Amino acid sequence: KLPGDLQTLLGDALTLSVGGDAPHDLADIDGFEDVPVGLVIHGDAAKIKALISRIEERTGFKLSDIPIVVAGNDDRVVLSPSQDYADELSKAGSLGGTANFTRAVPHADRDTAVVYLDFDSAWRETLLRFAEDDGSSASDVQVADENTKPLKSLGISSWNDGGVTHTLVKLATN
Repeated sequence: KLPGDLQTLLGDALTLSVGGDAPHDLADIDGFEDVPVGLVIHGDAAKIKALISRIEERTGFKLSDIPIVVAGNDDRVVLSPSQDYADELSKAGSLGGTANFTRAVPHADRDTAVVYLDFDSAWRETLLRFAEDDGSSASDVQVADENTKPLKSLGISSWNDGGVTHTLVKLATN
């Protein structure tokens, strides 16, 4: 039932999260469920879950067949291949209070859209190891390490002020 069901499914806000603890090596990822990724739909969880169930019934396809876990609480629904990561995303987080986030996204409370990348994480080390294991030369990996080490975070945020949309791209470094 469009547009009502689409509005319900998209909720008040969407958050795509790739995070959690990075594996020591990308070879440690055996399947999709090992990737800490999740989509958080902020809104009326009961209505969103009911709509997901109705879509599954009508299509004959269940998210659990992928497998995607449907979790959450009263004000958010989390879709993730990992039950552990879905449970983590179901809780209130503290990302908005971290120094790297606030340096890259200084006005998150007014923003209508945010893209945030934390370079200062274990994922950087994992990706460097992957590059070396995948055939990149040691000198290329060293150059990549030296060039990315000063990077802390990247924020792309957007907000509306009257009839004007503003966008801020901010790269935070040492």
